[in-house]
Amino acid sequence: MDGNSANREQNPPAGAADVSATQAPDERLLDGLQHLLGHELPNQLIALQGLLRLFAFDEDDRLTPAAREYLQRLAGVAQRIQTIIQGMVELCRLRHPVEASENFLFADVAGEAAAELSQLFPGRTIDYDFSDVPVRLSAPRGLLRRFLVEVARSTFDHGGNEQPPQIEFGAAVLAAVAEFWVRDRRGTFSGELARRWRQILVEPIAGLSADNVGLFLARQLVERGGGLVDVDCEPERGVRVRVRLSQGKWSSGKN
Repeated sequence: MDGNSANREQNPPAGAADVSATQAPDERLLDGLQHLLGHELPNQLIALQGLLRLFAFDEDDRLTPAAREYLQRLAGVAQRIQTIIQGMVELCRLRHPVEASENFLFADVAGEAAAELSQLFPGRTIDYDFSDVPVRLSAPRGLLRRFLVEVARSTFDHGGNEQPPQIEFGAAVLAAVAEFWVRDRRGTFSGELARRWRQILVEPIAGLSADNVGLFLARQLVERGGGLVDVDCEPERGVRVRVRLSQGKWSSGKN
């Protein structure tokens, strides 16, 4: 190696050094992971789902009942993978600062959450019930919408397919303390499920797994915004996840 080459090794071009200096190694790693989860993996999954639909269409008259069932199960697995990937992308985004609070009607954000769920599950019948009380909140709007979506989506995964999801988005102000909730009114949820959800949403021992990405994300959202979470389950009223708001990043607004 000559002297000039040695100097180039020890003194890389200024532009190359500038890129490294502006971003810590951990941040670059997380950016790369977020890009992989947010773009590369979803693109491959969309291709797989397209191939499954194409195969089902082209071979429709030759498929046996058993083959149709296998295709449906494969499609279900692909949908589950999509849910996990989306949850992991949202978890990566939590490293960014919380957005500024806005003052808005809860029903408006609940409608946005319902529209997003309909896009995520285009072929699924979902019954919605929105709170009639015009409750205003002062909160990070995107944070609240994300919570509503993730909790509702978790009820889809655990409520079975015998009945369509019956999602209630509600809010109230009691003694100057605001609260909001997500309920699935189907009677297919057990007390054991409520106990497991309480572990994920409330207790500090809960860890991240493929089965609880959505609820784990919902927990992180509440921890960022401030509030107390509770889970209850009644045979006639389904399962409900409720957040009572603490003073901080979100609070009750004026009606």
